Amino acid sequence: MKKFWVILLLFLLAVEFSFAQQEVTTADGKKIILNNDGTWKSVPVESSANLHPVSVHNLELPQANPHSQIIHHTGYN
Repeated sequence: MKKFWVILLLFLLAVEFSFAQQEVTTADGKKIILNNDGTWKSVPVESSANLHPVSVHNLELPQANPHSQIIHHTGYN
């Protein structure tokens, strides 16, 4: 019985995602949303005009805990 509910849940999730909108990127880099009914709309581009410079002259960083472990990541092999 438990297997039935798991399969039913997976089926319902698959059906839900098959009707979802898709966000795609065009060849020139613009993003658009494709709807299942064949319509589309462009995604608004976030402008950097809303960004404001911030002064970091008096930036205070927390002191590192001497007992904490420092992990150096060297990449994937």
